[in-house]
Amino acid sequence: MIKKDKSLEDELYIIGWIALLMAVVGAWIFLRFILPNMPERPCIIYEFFGVYCPGCGGTRAVIQLLHGRLLQSLWYHPLVMYGVVLYVCFMISHTLSRLHILKRGMRFREGYLYGALVVLALNFILKNILKFGFGIIMI
Repeated sequence: MIKKDKSLEDELYIIGWIALLMAVVGAWIFLRFILPNMPERPCIIYEFFGVYCPGCGGTRAVIQLLHGRLLQSLWYHPLVMYGVVLYVCFMISHTLSRLHILKRGMRFREGYLYGALVVLALNFILKNILKFGFGIIMI
């Protein structure tokens, strides 16, 4: 019997299912026990320097996503939805590939990481332009 080496995508697919299971359990614990008792804390960088950091809004975006409010999640921090869309596309394409419906699942590309950096940078720049240029505060 010939042993087939696992590709990076095969390993990521397995990790993806483990991550999904952990995310579901973690989301249930977070929404049930932690969120109701969690004090609201401002961003330290925003508090000291008055500018939004690249991660500002990430926690709120995850909370909105867990509540099913996708557009609000996108508004608070688009990187969260970017990651969710990539994850869903990857998992669906690989599941369909394993069921022999698709020939090949989505491949890992460094461009996805560079895309995430672009989304992060644009979010940082846009939020600070809205704050300093137009007085729109997002916290």
